[in-house]
This record gives sequence, structure tokens and C-alpha cells, in this order.
Amino acid sequence: MLPLALDRGIATMINRPLQRDALFKRPARQALPAVAADPGCVSWGQCYLKFIIGHQAVTCQFPATSKVNLMQDNMGANKGPVPDADRRKEMVRIFDEMPV
Repeated sequence: MLPLALDRGIATMINRPLQRDALFKRPARQALPAVAADPGCVSWGQCYLKFIIGHQAVTCQFPATSKVNLMQDNMGANKGPVPDADRRKEMVRIFDEMPV
């Protein structure tokens, strides 16, 4: 869907990009990889948020949370560079190699 939105110039808003914490189950015991730390991420949440906003078709995202500490962590994704397409591919490769 994102490539179609990009081709047609349609704004794309991603609601609940962290899938209600479902994305955190897989890397629960994994250290944050260097490829994530390079763009300034200090947590998996920031890594995911930067990954998503780095897609050319994504206009904005709404990470919903009711916890202050998680909101503060999410805001940290606004600092530093956004990963480019090559960095995003490397992030996908690392995530895919993690044990399920």
C-alpha cells in the first residue's frame, strides 16, 4: 500500500506503529544493533519509529501510549538522522535474523 500512496502522492498516516507492543516480543532479549544506534536510537521503540518515518511514503505516525516514560522514549526518535533506504534494509535484515 505504501508504494501506491507514494506513486499517487497520497499522504500516509501510520496509527499505532508499534502494534501495541507486539514488535517488542521478538527482540526482547536482544541488544540494540549498531545499525540502530548510528542514527541516534537508544531503544527498540525509537528504532522502530525512525524506521517507519524513514519510509518515503510515510507522512506522519501516531504512536499511542498512556505511559509517560514510553512517550518520553518515543519523543527521542525525533533526534538525530532518519535512516535512509539502505540503512532500513540493513535493519530489516537484522530483525529477520533474530530468533522468533
